[in-house]
Amino acid sequence: LALLKHPIASLVLSPETIQSITKHITITNGIYVSYSTLKKLLNLNGEGSIVVFAPWSNSIGEALKYTSQLINSALDKTTVQHDALLIEYLLGFKKAFIQLETLCKTYSFIDDIKVLERFYSDIVSKEVVDLRGNPHEGLQIMGMLESRLLDFETVIITSVNEGVLPSGKTTSSYLPYDLKLHYGLPTYADKDAVYTYHFYRLLHRARKVEILYTTASAGLGSAEKSRLIHQLEVDGVHPITHQIAASPIKKIAAEAQSIEKTTAVQVKIKSFLHSGISPSAIGTYLRNPLDFYYQYILRVSPPDSIEETIASNTMGTIIHNVLERLYMPFLKKQLHIKDVKAFRNSFQDLVDDEFKKAGTQNILTGRNRITYEVICRYIDNFLKMELSILEKDAVIQIHSLEKKLKAPLVHSSLPYQVTIKGTVDRIDIYNNKMRIIDYKTGTVDPGDLKIKTWEDLLAPEAKYEKAFQILVYTLLLHKTAPFTEAISAGIISTKKIQNGYMPFALAKNPNIDQEVLNNFETILIQLLQEIIDPDIPFLDSGFSY
Repeated sequence: LALLKHPIASLVLSPETIQSITKHITITNGIYVSYSTLKKLLNLNGEGSIVVFAPWSNSIGEALKYTSQLINSALDKTTVQHDALLIEYLLGFKKAFIQLETLCKTYSFIDDIKVLERFYSDIVSKEVVDLRGNPHEGLQIMGMLESRLLDFETVIITSVNEGVLPSGKTTSSYLPYDLKLHYGLPTYADKDAVYTYHFYRLLHRARKVEILYTTASAGLGSAEKSRLIHQLEVDGVHPITHQIAASPIKKIAAEAQSIEKTTAVQVKIKSFLHSGISPSAIGTYLRNPLDFYYQYILRVSPPDSIEETIASNTMGTIIHNVLERLYMPFLKKQLHIKDVKAFRNSFQDLVDDEFKKAGTQNILTGRNRITYEVICRYIDNFLKMELSILEKDAVIQIHSLEKKLKAPLVHSSLPYQVTIKGTVDRIDIYNNKMRIIDYKTGTVDPGDLKIKTWEDLLAPEAKYEKAFQILVYTLLLHKTAPFTEAISAGIISTKKIQNGYMPFALAKNPNIDQEVLNNFETILIQLLQEIIDPDIPFLDSGFSY
């Protein structure tokens, strides 16, 4: 992708070619793209992409041939566009590669790409691009030695920093300083003397001299001004005026952003609530209403990106999918110890398969290997917990997995019908009591699911967001398949599996009955009223994750 975004690539490849490759890599999460895949994508047919993507097979001959063709192809396009500066750059590279070809033909020890790269870096670092102009008119840009000791009325000298002018102990010679001194060869001190003489000679008859240096601690040049400037200041012969040039910094007061609910926004809110609001959308609103507005009302999704290492949300998806595939054959059946033991022996094949589906081929090295091992450890720990429960003579029957629920919510205080929807990870019967279980791969503490009063659910910074979510799942289940006996709803955190199943509890009571659901529905309607109310804007709470 970095190659495709390079300006030279846009000269050689057509915009359609760049777009098609980028789209393919993004959609397939293609961290590794083979040459055969590129050929199928491009249907080369004379396209310059053969030059850009052709495999070198560690052959210096192939590398030099294709890179030279790339430079010539770019030169042809640049000449048509009359970009004089880019032409100079490309000619500089062409000259460097001619030198490389000569070296490779002369010396047999340049036998692989790594050695070639060392010589390439050395040659290119010494290559310069001369800026040519008319010597009889306009601004003359030249190096110190190019000034030829001539007299100028106005002189502007740039980069007068220590280590640049004079350059000091920078040398490309293999001969050490002491050896040069012994045999009377010129050293860096002689070079500095020549540049220093040219510097003072330029000042000799000039009426106006501007000397520029940088004080920045990073970037090109040193942070210290040159000793030549210090000498001028100490001599006191010439009147010197100091000026500091800096970009103005404009202070902008940070204001909490808010989005008013215009008529158009209200139409979008109504459309969204009709189609269905999920527990995750409610959680987003509780954390930050502005994020909710962008993500769910405007439907502005983050751009697709390539995951070289598994992202946390992908990791969660893999764990969910593996657990679903493990337990699916036992739907409507009672779990036994032997079943869970069998799971522990077979789940790694499913993890491998889910990694491939996620577009991550390489799971043997680097951070992906660590993530792979973490996922396997999480699932194994989950199964160990399940096994320990069954060994205590508990009875578990899997009722449903990844169950999609959808139900209308009608209330006199709401201006129109709202749909709530969600997917419950697991519903089981545990010792004759129904449980709604939501898997989380992040950190969840038991206190996150325990509230004292119903108003706690609307606490700042969405402290009880997870409790709100599992109550939405419970309400959904009751509306689609009403239950008469009290049930339990909670979370299992694979990251904190030692906490086991963590149930929702109101004032230490873990049972969810009709009264609890009625009270929660009142809170949910209150939240929906706030979302719908045209007088309450979407505010940035500053709390996101």
